[in-house]
Amino acid sequence: SGDYITLPSSLDYDRSNGDMTVEAWFNAAQLPSSNNNFGIVSKSTGPNQWNGWVVALSTQTDDSGSLMTNGGIRVFNNSTSTGGSGKTNSKAPSGGISTNTWHYVALVMDADDVYRIYFDGQELHTFTPFSRSTTTNASLVIGAIRASGGIVKHFNGQIDGVKITRSALTAQNILDTWNGGR
Repeated sequence: SGDYITLPSSLDYDRSNGDMTVEAWFNAAQLPSSNNNFGIVSKSTGPNQWNGWVVALSTQTDDSGSLMTNGGIRVFNNSTSTGGSGKTNSKAPSGGISTNTWHYVALVMDADDVYRIYFDGQELHTFTPFSRSTTTNASLVIGAIRASGGIVKHFNGQIDGVKITRSALTAQNILDTWNGGR
């Protein structure tokens, strides 16, 4: 808890054009406190701006307004150039997210602006983002979220196998990765 990694800004991590997939394995020692988030992997400028994207373990509300008390996956995606502020899409898997167990998450963002969240090899949620993430000079952060005051929302547990590819992986690609194990 409290450890995180930052990588310098790169256009390879920006979702301004084309397809992109973000993948990670995680093992949470505990869920975030009620109505909170732990950053898994992100590239954003922080709240009230949110240029970029964030994949987080969350106990906040899902898209239907239900509190994800047993954990869910939250994606922040927004752009100030379109007047947005803190737009999110969230979904909890059936039964929530167990702690002290390795899980696999993938966010697939395609060129048609259809986003898919996968959890443990299965599609969890599909949505159209509020806006396409714009190019940002923010660093890539693994294990936390960038906020206006610095790096916060530290992940409590382990993160492994973070991959970012400039293609939209298929459901079969995602399932194959899950079945292959970490």
